[in-house]
Amino acid sequence: MAAGLNLQPQTVNGRLKLDLSNQGLTSIPEEVFDITDLEFLDVSNNKLTSIPEAVGRLQKLYRLDADYNTLTSLPQAIGSLQKLTHLYIYDNKLSTLPPGVEKLQKLTKLFIGNNQLTGFPSGVCSLPNLEVLEVSYNKLPNFPPVVEKLQKLRTLYINGNQLTELQKLRELRIYGNQLTEVPPGVCLLPNIEWLSVSNNNLSTFPPGGEKLQKLRELYINDNQLTEVPSGVCSLPNLEVLGVGKNPIRSLPDYVTRLARLKTLSVPNCQLDEFPRQVLQLKTLEELYAGGCKFDIVPDEVGSLQHLWYLALDKNLLKTLPSTMSHLHNLREVYLDDNKFGTFPEVLCELPAMEKLDISKNNITRLPTALHRADKLKHLDVSGNPLTYPPQDVCKQGTGAIMAFLKQEAEKDERILRAFNRLSVKASQTQWKPLARSLGLSNRAMDAIKASAPDDVPDQVYQTLVQWREKEGEAATLSALEQHLRDLDFQQLAEQISPTPRTQDRRRYEARAVGAVGGQEADGLQSSARKYPSVTVDQKFPIIHFERLEEQSILGRGGFAYVKKARHLDWKKDVAVKYLLTRQIEGSEQEVLYSEARKLKLASNSVHVISLLGVCLDPNFAIVMPYMENGSLAVLLRDVDVPWALRWRMAHEISLGMTFLHCQNPQILHCDLKAENVLLDGDFHVKISDFGLSKWKMRSRVVTQTSPEGSTITHAPPEYFLDINLVPTSMFDVYSFGVLLWEIITRAEPYGNAMNSALIRLAVTSGQRPDMTLVPTNPPDVTSVSQLMQTCWSQNPEDRPTFQECADRLLAVTSRSSKEDILQAIIDVMKEKGSNMAAGLNLQPQTVNGRLKLDLSNQGLTSIPEEVFDITDLEVLDVSNNKLTSIPEAIGRLQKLYRLDADGNMLTSLPQAIGSLQKLIHLYIYDNQLTEVPSGVCSLPNLEVLNVYNNKLSTFPPGVEKLQKLGTLYINGNQLTGVPPGVCLLPNLEVLSVGNNKLSTFPPGVEKLQKLRELYIRDNQLTEVPSGVCSLPNLEVLSVGKNPIRRLPDYVTRLARLKTLSVSNCQFAEFPRQVQQLKIMEELYAGGCKFDIVPDEVGSLQHLQVLALDKNLLKTLPSTMSHLHNLREVYLDDNKFGTFPEVLCELPAMEKLDISKNNITRLPTALHRADKLKHLDVSGNPLTYPPQDVCKQGTGAIMAFLKQEAEKGGT
Repeated sequence: MAAGLNLQPQTVNGRLKLDLSNQGLTSIPEEVFDITDLEFLDVSNNKLTSIPEAVGRLQKLYRLDADYNTLTSLPQAIGSLQKLTHLYIYDNKLSTLPPGVEKLQKLTKLFIGNNQLTGFPSGVCSLPNLEVLEVSYNKLPNFPPVVEKLQKLRTLYINGNQLTELQKLRELRIYGNQLTEVPPGVCLLPNIEWLSVSNNNLSTFPPGGEKLQKLRELYINDNQLTEVPSGVCSLPNLEVLGVGKNPIRSLPDYVTRLARLKTLSVPNCQLDEFPRQVLQLKTLEELYAGGCKFDIVPDEVGSLQHLWYLALDKNLLKTLPSTMSHLHNLREVYLDDNKFGTFPEVLCELPAMEKLDISKNNITRLPTALHRADKLKHLDVSGNPLTYPPQDVCKQGTGAIMAFLKQEAEKDERILRAFNRLSVKASQTQWKPLARSLGLSNRAMDAIKASAPDDVPDQVYQTLVQWREKEGEAATLSALEQHLRDLDFQQLAEQISPTPRTQDRRRYEARAVGAVGGQEADGLQSSARKYPSVTVDQKFPIIHFERLEEQSILGRGGFAYVKKARHLDWKKDVAVKYLLTRQIEGSEQEVLYSEARKLKLASNSVHVISLLGVCLDPNFAIVMPYMENGSLAVLLRDVDVPWALRWRMAHEISLGMTFLHCQNPQILHCDLKAENVLLDGDFHVKISDFGLSKWKMRSRVVTQTSPEGSTITHAPPEYFLDINLVPTSMFDVYSFGVLLWEIITRAEPYGNAMNSALIRLAVTSGQRPDMTLVPTNPPDVTSVSQLMQTCWSQNPEDRPTFQECADRLLAVTSRSSKEDILQAIIDVMKEKGSNMAAGLNLQPQTVNGRLKLDLSNQGLTSIPEEVFDITDLEVLDVSNNKLTSIPEAIGRLQKLYRLDADGNMLTSLPQAIGSLQKLIHLYIYDNQLTEVPSGVCSLPNLEVLNVYNNKLSTFPPGVEKLQKLGTLYINGNQLTGVPPGVCLLPNLEVLSVGNNKLSTFPPGVEKLQKLRELYIRDNQLTEVPSGVCSLPNLEVLSVGKNPIRRLPDYVTRLARLKTLSVSNCQFAEFPRQVQQLKIMEELYAGGCKFDIVPDEVGSLQHLQVLALDKNLLKTLPSTMSHLHNLREVYLDDNKFGTFPEVLCELPAMEKLDISKNNITRLPTALHRADKLKHLDVSGNPLTYPPQDVCKQGTGAIMAFLKQEAEKGGT
């Protein structure tokens, strides 16, 4: 064979190379070793069993490729190749490497994977320049401890071995082995960026994971982990997290701290529900959550604006939330093997979707609206019992399906347009005869009447739609026309084929039919489309007036007024819109109800004000979120908003209007102006006040004094020229041009006009707002000004669409970085704060004998300087504002007794706080503090220090100096240790260190002899700290959510313990020590996987609260009947198949939660628990009492059981 080989080397990339790969060689020709200038020898993919020692003559060799052969050994001479930097010998049969490998001092890459190595090659760890080492798929049992000598090693491939031990690396792949643990040393690798321990037998993860601060990708899939390892949520650079195929039931709340996470994989976990923490991961791009048995996807998934890949296959989904329409970047969607009975129509609204797999469901029809997903190239609907499109179409693939749906949609459009016309023209007296003629039953007609009691067009439209659904292909327009003529409804029959219009009128109709805001929009419906018309009755969330605590009036218009209110249950402010009922003709409730319908539809956009619910009694009202930063008009008037923020607002307005205009039927605003643009807490736009547009177009209110009608300053010229003209989307675009002028100039358009007639005359003759007020110097003003002038073009056809506006404004706003926007917001907040300070009441009041200044809940971004001149001040409350700092000037308040600064955005405290020698109470919880000034530990009189829910990782030394401290809350931080001085505080009564990262507790806790309450829950403790059982006054002990496996026996010494919380610990059984705590009043032991409660629990005679939720209980001991003081019992989410009858014997029981079990019947004896006022049995397959009784609540259930007991029921 050698005679036929080309042994002439070639120069490749400046190197002399001989390529003998893929030649079927069984030996290397001897002539090769005479080419002593050879630098690169490739003999890969042959049948070599050995390489001769003569290779040592190739002293200039820098690379040797001998992979994919059957080599069983290497020559010793290979160690003499001093210039060798690349050695590829993978996919052979090597069991060892020859001695002398350590002499290859220049070697940077060594690939010896897929061989038969049983031990790590000696000498490899002495290669000082080695950067990449690949030893995958050998039989290595462990890893040599000297690997740390490879100082330049960047990448190690070691997957597919039989490792049981690991040491130091930067990029570590040890998936596919049989590891039962990851050595703790892995968490000491400061530069590791890529770690995969998937497909092993790991049940735990070593502590210290949070130290891997450079880690970008972590894969722990396919193990036996029951929780995401502690510390993972503290990895600031983590971009990829794979935890799938583990028995994990929930994600930790702190996963939301992973601010850079782009990919999250949780498939085949045992999650109880869709992990809601995911909804706060705003940077998420890929989500893999298949095989988790989810049956619901929450609405908030629509907030994941960067998501481009979503896999929810192999779940139990039947529907998808409408908010998914916000996912404008979503390209790939996997929904195969779920429980969909109908195609989720929200998928039709995904503009970027390229691939959709919805195979293996139970879908019979695809909606024609799917044709709008015009980027869809790969559609898999196999495994569905599809009848529409027909199977012969489906077999032709995606292109044929999409073409069919588009053709059918055009046919639907003609029919629905005819339905629209009929619904507008039909009268109340014509509806029922038509419904009967079309074959609707009395029951169906009653249901339609109930769904839209005062909306005749809606009743007619629903009737026609139901007829079409029932008759299918037979429901043709000609058939409908015949029905109408048989009823002698000749005028209605004429609507089936309306008389032709002029070309201009047809053009306007094509844009406006079904448009909310056009004259023909009254009652137009389209329930067969993605979004129903706003006149279709929706089941709004009902809010009761009595739960709203009214506050100030926010605004008043020509037809309505808006009040700020406090929702007593939600504990948050809302805005409530009422109608001024006596100022308009007709049904005022219908007007506001129409707005509520439009709001419900428009709420799907993040840039349109959302609908929280409606009030029905005593008057109809709309409840919306309260926008704390008010309107854009007020902001522009009061603050010189930086340009970066102005452009973002303009862009968001264009996005919101794009959404409204893209609805079917279309929503026109018809009153777009700065007053109707609201701003949330982060100055994001929420478009509002478009609800009365339909009524407005009947009344043609155009005066400046009627802000609920079209504002004349923002109305286009065609509005004044033709009183019968149907508005189009170009109406709003014109208004947007004027709004851009407002944003740029911060002025009022036509501010010098004497009356509305002059404005009308000016606009129709081509005049516009004063261009001399538009500045020329700021960046991007010129391009935005050009867009503005295009928007207000005299000819509507010359105006751009809102999508075009959005694209042009995106180019502008994208030139501002996130830092620019953030700084702009900070500047605005400061200016607003200084403006607000001028209106604040800075007069302190005497409260309980102390001089107090209350500045809480004022939206302050800074504390007014005048405050620090009130040197006699004793109590200062600046809580619940937007403060990022407290000035050093606070040191002037030397008489300060109490400082409340909680609920702000503080990142630090002034050093001067340590000078407040009279300070007794310091509340700085709910902030973003990363440290506490050392001076705090020098406050001699401090009795209460509350810093929970911050970002503290350390605490200043000297805590032991706070000798008067009685209460210390440092829970909800990132502490890994409790300050040792804490155990030297002789007067400490309350200590809370829960929700940190504690794995140990300092010695000496037994010295806290006055301690009454100790909270150490939600840490990483494996045992109750020694010394706790020696605290004679301890009344409350909370150790839940720690990996504690048992309570210490000496816990029985806590003779005064009244409350014990051990929820979500890892107990093997119910802690029997509890049974000896005879004065116990509250026991919280949920989530511990208990399957038995011992009989002795009946001895806890003082027990008032018993929480055993989320366990595995099927029965309760009869001795529980002795618990005569038991008032609250929580047994939800267990395994009860029958109702535990012992609960009927608890005379004091007021509250019982036994939801989420498998109970089918409640015993009639339960009625004897006559103090029971709150009973939750939801989530059970109850057949007795009947469901209609259960839905009425506790009172109805108890009355039913009592009645049945009297009848002798069981």
